[in-house]
Amino acid sequence: MKSTRVLIDDGLTIQSVGGIGEYSRSLVKALRDQPRSTKTDRQFEITTARPFPPIRHSKTISRIAYLTKLQLFSPLAHCIGNVDVVHYTNFYSPIWTPPTTKYVVTVHDLIGWTSPHLVPINKNIFRVMRKIVEYGIKSADGVVVLTPDTREELVDLLGLTPEKVFVCPNIVKPIFNQERVSHRSPELLIVVGTISRRKNTITAVEAFSKIANQYPNIKLIIAGAKGDAYDETMQSITNFEMGNRIDVVHDLTDKELVNLYKKAALLLIPSHYEGFGIPIIEAMAIGLPVIASSIRVFQEVGGDAIVYFGEPSNVTGLTLQIQNLLSDPDKLLRMSEAGLIEAAKYSAVNVVGRYHHIYETITNS
Repeated sequence: MKSTRVLIDDGLTIQSVGGIGEYSRSLVKALRDQPRSTKTDRQFEITTARPFPPIRHSKTISRIAYLTKLQLFSPLAHCIGNVDVVHYTNFYSPIWTPPTTKYVVTVHDLIGWTSPHLVPINKNIFRVMRKIVEYGIKSADGVVVLTPDTREELVDLLGLTPEKVFVCPNIVKPIFNQERVSHRSPELLIVVGTISRRKNTITAVEAFSKIANQYPNIKLIIAGAKGDAYDETMQSITNFEMGNRIDVVHDLTDKELVNLYKKAALLLIPSHYEGFGIPIIEAMAIGLPVIASSIRVFQEVGGDAIVYFGEPSNVTGLTLQIQNLLSDPDKLLRMSEAGLIEAAKYSAVNVVGRYHHIYETITNS
């Protein structure tokens, strides 16, 4: 039986609570749980690179140090190491690659090219990092993106051969598939995700303030790490006098997040920009109805199983959709059932075979 040795490297974020760290951990677990291709019977041996030690108080310096190691030393290590494929899961991959090893890189989104004003990094440093990412993408043997929309944009942006770019969505964790609720309390709305400008939490706060009097018992919980819009969001809560109706929580475990999804009536996700939208598939897997902004990536991920309120800044549209759904329990139930069906596309058993195909394709080329 032929075996392929795959090294998964996410030196920066695999230990973090963010979306890319979740992606990397879920991918490693899924590949180890299903180590054999169901189509070709090839075996995959999965190892992981040692996490890069973070430099306290400076994410930028950590990135620069990690990129120095990646560009100068990692390819040399792969030359003498016992590995067939190296999969970099966090944008960055080496500019030069040894002929003995194949390289795959995951590009989670194109915010740095299409919406750089939403990236909270020094602009000069960011331009250099973006150029390094571009060179790495062009040098890689295969590129993974999460949605067809990103694939189309990336091919056009960098002039890549379409056959080099593969679409593989995020994997929904098994814990979310195991907990399903179809009958919910109408007294809780939730927002899940880092409190940042691109996730546009402030629109959810404003929309909630407009329905608060109509639904005096309902609350909003915002669950996410502090991002570049945290202070602005907290000030908005104060300005709308919603301090006793809106709670902000951080650092939830998966189990705590599951319990939050199970208690809620709706998930609100009003982002300006996303590479995927993990909370959407988590909510659908549990049976929680979702209201999202009408950006293309959300429409690709949620399909007809969720509802959309228009442009991300459309507070009136979000307010109306909340009111419509809270007054229509039958539609909420239909959305719950549709979400369960849609979420099955993102189970590990349905996604991991795509990665097997990528690794086989580039090693056979």
